[in-house]
Amino acid sequence: MDPLTHLLLSLAGGYLLAYGLKLRLHRLTIPVLSLSSLAIDVDHVLPIFDVSKALIFHNLVAIAIFSAVLWLATGWKNGLVLLVMLFGHLVMDMNTGIYGIPLLYPLSSATYLIPESWEVRLMNESSLTVISRTGISLSLYMGFIAGIILAGRRMQAPPKERIPEDEHPD
Repeated sequence: MDPLTHLLLSLAGGYLLAYGLKLRLHRLTIPVLSLSSLAIDVDHVLPIFDVSKALIFHNLVAIAIFSAVLWLATGWKNGLVLLVMLFGHLVMDMNTGIYGIPLLYPLSSATYLIPESWEVRLMNESSLTVISRTGISLSLYMGFIAGIILAGRRMQAPPKERIPEDEHPD
């Protein structure tokens, strides 16, 4: 996927997460993290310098490490926002290309790609695509963000007071 699309999707994901969790961040945090989320694409350039032919940064281990380092250095909010942005980057890369990405590298060299067979098309003269791989990727990304927001809100909510069984109003 192209860098502009990655940038715009990471901005959208970062702002959705910040709004959903009511995170108080510096106004430049999300744009700067969005730009930095493009750094995992450096492994596309490494083969030019004969450093590596593998997508060594396009995996869950790498994004967990990058997010954890930022979390430890600057706090949980920045680490969480970067994690969401990098996850979106991986998911969107899974709908383009023909080889897929090594999600579980270095644990496994298997590559993962959202298959074209998951697309839903109307078979008429225009062969209209109703559900595309891009739509599936966006749904996975937005679902991931929604899950984090719901979990975060649940953790932020004050605990409910339990009424003892014998004091229940009938």
